[in-house]
Amino acid sequence: MLSHENFYIYKFKYNEIIIKCAPKGYEDENFPTNEACVYYKGKYIQNMPRTFVQSRGRALKRDIIYGGGFYLSLISEKLKTELEEAEVTGVEFIPIEIELKNGSKYSDYYAMIIHGRAKAADRNDSHPEWIEEEPQSMWRDVGYMFPLDSWDGSDIFCSEEGKAVVVSEKAQRIFAKYPECCELVRCDRHIYPLASKRCSKTEARNKNIIPNGDIQRNV
Repeated sequence: MLSHENFYIYKFKYNEIIIKCAPKGYEDENFPTNEACVYYKGKYIQNMPRTFVQSRGRALKRDIIYGGGFYLSLISEKLKTELEEAEVTGVEFIPIEIELKNGSKYSDYYAMIIHGRAKAADRNDSHPEWIEEEPQSMWRDVGYMFPLDSWDGSDIFCSEEGKAVVVSEKAQRIFAKYPECCELVRCDRHIYPLASKRCSKTEARNKNIIPNGDIQRNV
């Protein structure tokens, strides 16, 4: 039976030494969020910039390059071919050019446009877990539980409302070959970034999960 265990959230792997780009004319990746979202979701593609310039990082030729805004992926010819040969659905590839600070250019890259859709997850459908991490352990909401019956069947998809990009197991197997470029988190194990507002100090102590100390709850 289909479940959230069959899907993964796709994320860029950020590193200051990894090359990042922005559309030509935007400095320091100052690409307006609303425009970036419009483009990666497949709207007004005819207006999307076709030239991206290196804004940060070393000029390392990666198979996935951050293109500014939310989840605008610039992918190599190699990765594009793998996705096409596996018949991964829900995406379109637009040829683009990347200009490096040293004047050289990459012409074998594509903007990955996402047409697949499902409704956004409701954070209230997640569950609170005590997460041990530095610098501050806390209760966090776990699980990106998007409505499965809203999924259109695409291998790569996103919602109109949210910012998460989700992939099927088929697409996950391909992206997993590029761990230096991206992260894949199973949807049922996705951890929301802010502290959960649904579990009190008393509840935590009653469950014997933490000692009688303070819990930092950023409400």
